Amino acid sequence: MILIEMDWAMFPIIRFSLFAVLVEKNPSAMLLFRSFMITLLDKSEKVLPSITPDNFVDKAPLMKPLKL
Repeated sequence: MILIEMDWAMFPIIRFSLFAVLVEKNPSAMLLFRSFMITLLDKSEKVLPSITPDNFVDKAPLMKPLKL
């Protein structure tokens, strides 16, 4: 797994959000775009990357992280 290294943490590179996959399979889910539950889902994906399925993680990203 490729990780982005920061001063204080390491993050996996995730290509898709769970909501994007949900909308891909069911376009009418776009009605929930700015709802509280979708915001909560996005925040929980960022805090707990382990809830994202392993096939969403980019194992060989073409872009390199910038050194800030």
